[in-house]
Amino acid sequence: RAAGRQIFAWGAGVGLAFLALGLWLARRVSQPVHRLLHATGALRRARAANGEGTERRQADVSWVAELLQQMDRDLASREQQVRQLRYDASHDALTGLPNRAFLAVLLERAEQAGAALREVVVMCFDLDDFKRVNDRQGHDAGDAVLREVAWRLRSLLRDEDVPIRLGGDEFLVLAEAAPGDGERLADAMASRLVQALAVPVEFKDQQLKVGCSAGVVVWRSDAGVPLLEAWNQADRALLRVKAEGKCGWQKQPLQGL
Repeated sequence: RAAGRQIFAWGAGVGLAFLALGLWLARRVSQPVHRLLHATGALRRARAANGEGTERRQADVSWVAELLQQMDRDLASREQQVRQLRYDASHDALTGLPNRAFLAVLLERAEQAGAALREVVVMCFDLDDFKRVNDRQGHDAGDAVLREVAWRLRSLLRDEDVPIRLGGDEFLVLAEAAPGDGERLADAMASRLVQALAVPVEFKDQQLKVGCSAGVVVWRSDAGVPLLEAWNQADRALLRVKAEGKCGWQKQPLQGL
């Protein structure tokens, strides 16, 4: 699936997008500042030409205070816009889950983490009969299935775990474990996931059964293997489950390069 090439392409795209966003924000933020500097310069020139009385000074102070308040409101509004843009760029619109752009940043940060020993459960899964549901019941039914899968996934995971929709019916979960606890956590997560997604999804008085297949690898920071490669290995384990009959999971030991 060329996961490595795809994720690096996403990473480059995300970097360029945030660079453009930063330039846009700098320009938008500087506009009210330039307005204020221009206005105060005009104010000084007017004072030099006309002199200034008490009433004039009070009016000027009120005017400048109002301009500063407006500038503060503008900045707050633009900060909110930037936060929303960042969220939209890094999350899937249908399910609300983080997307590949979010994953690209996450993988980069994982590689830059400190020297402390870390274990991360890497679990890939996709839906076994999703294409059949889409073809027979329509895209509205498919969207309902994906939203329900996302909801069940969040309910199964801990707050600190990261579920990601890669696209279509493909998902990835990254869950950090205490050193020595990764294997147990991987078994528990995969088992719960397969059981939870085996339950049909209700859609317009219909029971839509999809199920899932999953591949799991426990990544260790001291193994000399990039987290991206652990994802690739989990993906290969997923493909073996598919070849052997679907609706199950397989855990593979992390293999060195």
